[in-house]
Amino acid sequence: MTEPKKALLPTDLVYYCRVLVLLFALVAAGFISSHVRYEEKAAEVDFKKLDEIESASVVYDRYGEVLREDFIQNREQVSLDQISPNLVNAVISAEDNRFYEHSGIDLWGIFRAAFKTPRPAGFGKERAR
Repeated sequence: MTEPKKALLPTDLVYYCRVLVLLFALVAAGFISSHVRYEEKAAEVDFKKLDEIESASVVYDRYGEVLREDFIQNREQVSLDQISPNLVNAVISAEDNRFYEHSGIDLWGIFRAAFKTPRPAGFGKERAR
């Protein structure tokens, strides 16, 4: 005969609630600290370095016509107002369809990725000894 399951005592319930609150606080503290570090790093970005990115070398003939362009990667700098809004919207929709709904860190997307990312076979399974 099987023994009946032991009922949770109020002290057990309080213990589990405290553990859950502690875990939630630790996770929240981790997200807050990572957000603060992210903002500090973002403030260090020097956009003037974008002008130093290698661009094509252009060879002109004596009449000022372009003879040829030498480059490893052909880059031409343009301002955002020279880019079609349709292209901007297409990139945003392909990369982050919730772009306008969060402040730069998509917590829902992080959680979704953590649970949907494939794991190696046997990951998290108990192994026989």
